[in-house]
Amino acid sequence: MKELRKMKKQLGWSNADIARALGVSEGGVNHWFRSDPVPAPETGLRLMRLLVEVLEHDCGKQMAENAGIEIKERM
Repeated sequence: MKELRKMKKQLGWSNADIARALGVSEGGVNHWFRSDPVPAPETGLRLMRLLVEVLEHDCGKQMAENAGIEIKERM
């Protein structure tokens, strides 16, 4: 949970932004961030880690766009 919150803050994204980028429902992402959540699925954590890593590189935005991932600019 702490790791997800850190990545969300690092990206400056809303739950809806995360859901769109990962191709999952916003309700599912909301569930990950509830105050007493069931742990986020490992797949979701791995996808978020990968997304953060890709976006940290100069060509990351283009790579994500090529993969069909809609990117919201960081705040």
